[in-house]
Amino acid sequence: MGIKVAGRVVIAKFGSIFRGDKVLNAERFNASGIILYTDPSDYHPESDNGGLAYPHSLWLPGSGIQRGSIVVHDGDPTTPNYPALEGAYRLPEDETDSPKIPAHTLSYNDARKLLVNMGGPEVREEWKGRLNITYRMGPKLARKGWTLKLEVNNKKHVVPTYNVIGVIRGSEEPDRYVILGNHRDAWTFGSCDPSSATAVQMELTRSLGQLVKQGWRPRRSIVFGSWGAGEYGFFGPWEWVEEYLKVFQMRAVAHLNVDLAIIYTYNIQISATPLLHKIIKEATKKAPAPDKSLGHETLWDHWTSRYRAASPELLDWKLGSISEHAPFYQGIGVPTLYMVWEINFNEFNWSDYPLYHTTFEDFDAMKNILDPEFRYHLSMGHLWGLIAIGLADARILPMDPEDETIMLRKMMADLKREFGQILKQKGIALAPVETTIDHFDDVARDFNRRLDTYTNISPLLARQLNDQLLMLEKCYIDAGGSPLRPHMKNMVLGTNNFNQYDGWTAPGVRDAIWEAISCQGECIKKWETVKKQISVLQYVIHSAVLTMKDFQSF
Repeated sequence: MGIKVAGRVVIAKFGSIFRGDKVLNAERFNASGIILYTDPSDYHPESDNGGLAYPHSLWLPGSGIQRGSIVVHDGDPTTPNYPALEGAYRLPEDETDSPKIPAHTLSYNDARKLLVNMGGPEVREEWKGRLNITYRMGPKLARKGWTLKLEVNNKKHVVPTYNVIGVIRGSEEPDRYVILGNHRDAWTFGSCDPSSATAVQMELTRSLGQLVKQGWRPRRSIVFGSWGAGEYGFFGPWEWVEEYLKVFQMRAVAHLNVDLAIIYTYNIQISATPLLHKIIKEATKKAPAPDKSLGHETLWDHWTSRYRAASPELLDWKLGSISEHAPFYQGIGVPTLYMVWEINFNEFNWSDYPLYHTTFEDFDAMKNILDPEFRYHLSMGHLWGLIAIGLADARILPMDPEDETIMLRKMMADLKREFGQILKQKGIALAPVETTIDHFDDVARDFNRRLDTYTNISPLLARQLNDQLLMLEKCYIDAGGSPLRPHMKNMVLGTNNFNQYDGWTAPGVRDAIWEAISCQGECIKKWETVKKQISVLQYVIHSAVLTMKDFQSF
């Protein structure tokens, strides 16, 4: 709209994309600071027709203030790509990728006091909220001579945080780890985030402990991770993965992440890398439905009969960077999932639930509104436990490489639909990647055919076959990472560069294309980077082809 934000304070709604991306965009365009506020259009849409807020409903009161991290590269920013061990070298603050401008959050009651004093033209229709005011662009305030001062008083310290790790040692393959993760710290009371999942994790450890006392022990080790400093930018799991990087590259089977168990109780949303799709489906068919009075016998029945967040697909692989799973699949390629009970997306359109990260996210909200009988907490425990046991106990890992092919073909279809024309104009071909995916399809089918022919699988053969599956998604890791985001090393499955909540396939290629398309002037090198990233994508998929081939041949 022709308004420059350089040198000014920007005010923006918390909305559909990650808050940190809003701060980063303000910084990119040289704003001096940013204010984020919870407009009732997103957090109390019934406010303008007399609808009551919490504690009478799940809507956010006018005094509600959302907190949250705004870092876009998670983990300790002073020790990128290596763990924050005792005595570790730390980057000076001005060399880190932490936000460089002050950011502050307001309730919509307080934001109204600023917005009514804004001058300038009215904003676009789609930018308007539900405060009973005229939303204006600025840049000047309506009253002559008035200015705005933004002052942020954050105290920065280096302090210890703690991961609490528990292990049920495997009986036959104790060096293979099925990891169940949840962060236990909250911005306030955290009855949803993370305490609903923390409670489920605690009960699950108790339940599996009872099985151990009765004589059961899993084939592989089950590891419980209770992460510290999750809300600061997932410091706990990032530093742990960086510390155990070489170990998990060889030994980690999967990471099963439940950050928060309950947002609402309409249907469960599950995002997962393709190798976990098979076991998820199997587990939901074994788990009882959370509420059989709704007419469902199993969780599978409930899940498949209701509208899903990932509709029309039952499962998606858009994990994004919104939780503790990010270092596992982005950093080392460990098969990963993220599960949460969600809203009906036909009825609501939220990025965050209204009470998210506020002081109103308390026990009463869970007990009186969200899950009064805790049935859906129990359901999450059933599913989490069944997936963990299925991965830990099976002789051959319940993973289907042909699910990988489905994702790879969808990745290519999306790239061709979105960028095919511009790539053709630049003489850049995607055909070599497609050919490599065809080769992967062949070896994945051959792997399953060979598996079906075996009648007596020896312990050594089982280990060999499982290692092929275990290493498959790790093949997608490239040490160089994305050209824009070198910490993102998974070249097949990554995060949207404009919204950390959203997942992307082929993040390196997409980052490079975005840079090239956005380039002004001489852009030959940018398009050369696109060619290079397409070759990197081909290379990592080719590595997966070699990994899945019959190990007796080259």
